[in-house]
Amino acid sequence: MFRVMLVTFMATALAGCQSKLKDSRTLIVEPAGINTVYIDGPKYDQKVTVEFSSSDCPVSVFVCLKQNEQTVGAAADVGQLHADLLGSVQKVASGTIEVTIPAKQDFAVLVME
Repeated sequence: MFRVMLVTFMATALAGCQSKLKDSRTLIVEPAGINTVYIDGPKYDQKVTVEFSSSDCPVSVFVCLKQNEQTVGAAADVGQLHADLLGSVQKVASGTIEVTIPAKQDFAVLVME
């Protein structure tokens, strides 16, 4: 049976005089696939909160630097956690991940069933 689910996620950050990061998206996640969202890096090291919820079934969410997305995604696809992973939660319907993003480093949020 083919199942499609909607996942809503929001990445937010606020630190001192820096501009506020707020990115909210709704993804359609298909089984056996990884959906990736890329977000521009902050000007300075910044704590980022990724909040998500799934309308249908539990999902796994991984946060990493964009440059590590391929290796983190490949490890996640076979049920492993890669050393370059900044944060993750697995098999939950909703949750929050807090990570620190280094200055001027784009990052990726990977979502999979």
